[in-house]
Amino acid sequence: MAGNEVAKADGGKSLSLDTSKGQIDISGLSEEAQQELTMYAARKQIDLQSAAQKLSIDLQGTSSAVNNMADVTRRMTESGDANTTRITLENSAGKTEVIMGNTDEAKRGNVDKKNDTWMYIVGGIVVLMIVASVLSS
Repeated sequence: MAGNEVAKADGGKSLSLDTSKGQIDISGLSEEAQQELTMYAARKQIDLQSAAQKLSIDLQGTSSAVNNMADVTRRMTESGDANTTRITLENSAGKTEVIMGNTDEAKRGNVDKKNDTWMYIVGGIVVLMIVASVLSS
């Protein structure tokens, strides 16, 4: 059984949400309560997978936008144009602000001082690792 499956074990006496965490004994519950709990656990697994997929899509979109911005900046710089390009992206992965270019403003990198982009990047990497783990199971 994969780690992200919801399954009954021991003849329906326990519920396994994640084999790495063990099982929850539901033998003392009525059959109706057991079925309801199993359905609830399955819904939560679906919600988790859906959130992981949304985050993965948002991270891919952020990466693509930043890569496109870098390509435009590179082409403009190569052609000798002065260039400052800014982008702010907000999605389920958080808020990402980037400034690129060959001007003094871009070199200073004056993005929003209240921005905690590094926390979003670290958090995004951690979530991406979780997503990869869930999807590989």
